[in-house]
Amino acid sequence: MAKRIQMIHYMSNAPLIVWCSYKAREDNPASVLQISETDAKHMMECIEEIGVKQYSLCAYASDDWNGDYSPWPADNPMDSSGFTGNGNRTRELLYTELEEIKKQYAIGNIILTGYSLAGLFSLWMGLSCDIISDIICCSGSMWFDGFQEYLTNLECSSSKRIYLSLGGKEKRTGNPVMQTIEDKTREVVSILATKSNVQQVHFELNPGGHFADSCKRIANGVNWIINNRK
Repeated sequence: MAKRIQMIHYMSNAPLIVWCSYKAREDNPASVLQISETDAKHMMECIEEIGVKQYSLCAYASDDWNGDYSPWPADNPMDSSGFTGNGNRTRELLYTELEEIKKQYAIGNIILTGYSLAGLFSLWMGLSCDIISDIICCSGSMWFDGFQEYLTNLECSSSKRIYLSLGGKEKRTGNPVMQTIEDKTREVVSILATKSNVQQVHFELNPGGHFADSCKRIANGVNWIINNRK
């Protein structure tokens, strides 16, 4: 079976950033599940411009965003498509391939990151898998039905460092569910702060809305995780 995690940039013994993203949309055959070269280059530029030089980067490219990154089935407040809840399958696939990567490469701590629904998934998977040391969740879909209740009852078994961020204008929408995004995110931060195995949790409110500077926001998280280790 073809590997689903795409190694983009490798440095020996450096932290490995695992970027949950989407399949390339530019002239890519349907069978090729990779992010685009343009997106990969832009992410690396954002990471390095902020001052991070020692890192490895790989990516998982989803071709079913609402399925791959939803932890359980739920209604979609934006339309009638719904979330099919295939996150368990994605988590198992990523875990298996990351174990193989650890055998093939000399890597440091594994940092799991994603944006929007992939941000929610990264937090969900990261908290439940010992292989993940650090989590970056940017503009995560914290309005996802049942997520706060899930976190309240969860105890992660290994130490985690977690960075979350949100655009200050994201709550300015006509959708009543989306209007709760900042309150829901702050609630998640408060819940995480009570967990004994969450070593650090950091929240930043960025300028702009949901679709502003996604790679730069992830890069900010990478910088905090790598350069602010206690």
